[in-house]
Amino acid sequence: MPVSKDVMEAVKRDLLKKESLMDLPAFKKMLLDWLMQWNRPDDPDSNDWADLVQEFPADPGDNELTSGMRMRLVVRLATSGNRYLIAVLESLDPHNRGVYFISVFVNWKEDEYRLQQMIEENYAGHFDDTLKAKHTLWAQTFRPRELLDALNSCAVAILGHELIVPPIDETPDMVKRRPGEIPSFPEPLDD
Repeated sequence: MPVSKDVMEAVKRDLLKKESLMDLPAFKKMLLDWLMQWNRPDDPDSNDWADLVQEFPADPGDNELTSGMRMRLVVRLATSGNRYLIAVLESLDPHNRGVYFISVFVNWKEDEYRLQQMIEENYAGHFDDTLKAKHTLWAQTFRPRELLDALNSCAVAILGHELIVPPIDETPDMVKRRPGEIPSFPEPLDD
């Protein structure tokens, strides 16, 4: 007796829904191992990196959902000028189980924040296309075995955002002309 396409699709959907969600303890351990290579920032509220990692376990009904995203792990980092958030997310779509997302978000720098406030105060109600105080520096998908590479990419994105090239006040020596190198032309002949 042949099986209809609808029955096959229903069985496939049920099998995909039974696919397990993120192994949160394993991911957290990999994240903490990666963080241990960095000096922990001085923070009176935390004793080690584990205090700075927030986890959001799966709800019992998450396995039954067929769409949506859930944030599973979050690390908040700060420099003297910016605050960063590294977030590991999971897709609840049964077809995407086993593929995860990682993103780095950055807040506004102080001068950008003041500019945003000025725009909102002066132009409130005049247009809808205002700047948003939320930036994504990096986003990518990864599989569990690629988490460390994804975290390294996040670190590079943060470092690239933090690096500021100071302006060059003078022309470098290799561009300057030396007095002996200035061409001299003969005086024009008077006719």
